[in-house]
Amino acid sequence: AGGYLRALTEKARAGEFTVGPMLMAAFKANGSTARMAG
Repeated sequence: AGGYLRALTEKARAGEFTVGPMLMAAFKANGSTARMAG
């Protein structure tokens, strides 16, 4: 998970997407629907 979040952060720094909503979605999906987060 650490590597995945690190990749998201790098992409966010590159301006590919807004990291806020993406992280919120990832954390919300971390339970039963983790596959949908990535």
